[in-house]
Amino acid sequence: MLSNEDEKAFILKFNHFPSSFYKYRKLDDFMLNDLAYNWIWVAEIASLNDPFECSLLIDDYLFFQSEKLQDAWKNAVKEAQENIQICSFCECNDSLLIWSHYADQHKGICIEYDFTDCDEIRPFIQPVFYTNKIFKIKSLNEFNVLNSLMASLFKSKEWEYEKEWRVTIPTRSLYKEKANQMKVPKPKAIYLGTRFNLNEDSKKKQILQIATKLEIPIIPMSIHDSEYKLVKGEKLK
Repeated sequence: MLSNEDEKAFILKFNHFPSSFYKYRKLDDFMLNDLAYNWIWVAEIASLNDPFECSLLIDDYLFFQSEKLQDAWKNAVKEAQENIQICSFCECNDSLLIWSHYADQHKGICIEYDFTDCDEIRPFIQPVFYTNKIFKIKSLNEFNVLNSLMASLFKSKEWEYEKEWRVTIPTRSLYKEKANQMKVPKPKAIYLGTRFNLNEDSKKKQILQIATKLEIPIIPMSIHDSEYKLVKGEKLK
């Protein structure tokens, strides 16, 4: 059963649910396959780029008096992390840093999705909370699946620029058709990085063919003339 605070959080989420989510990707064979079949990749915790992913502390005096309890705790947290998979999205499509970090230094793409009416995704996507404190529970009795999932939504304030929302899902979820993939709606649009033309011609041709077949608009991003920001260009025809 959810606490009053949890219920309020879910209500707040559904009342402020973004109309668009953005996924930055490198232009490679894995991305092209996902795009062609409307998949997203859900990754294991260990493969992510933050060593603090899903960190969870316990605030219990008795816990610190027993090495046996501490070892059991470490094993339990490790097992919980192995049973969670994540796919990250962003609230914006014009972040210079995210284009650089996650879209192959502006050579990749940014895919826009609408999950408003997607029952397979909407219940599992939550905003990330940025804080200087690691997520903490009061006792071992509070350690459960819900708190493990909650821990995955807390990150350092140094990541705040990402404006991240996460699909956080148990590894054995029935919503997945494959081990690391989930079905998603057809994208609303695909945005091309400012260095997109540096990709192999065959890859550029493939993504244009997929977008044409699925009737997905393609919009190039360009550099602003006088400010450090990106702007959307005209839709390709």
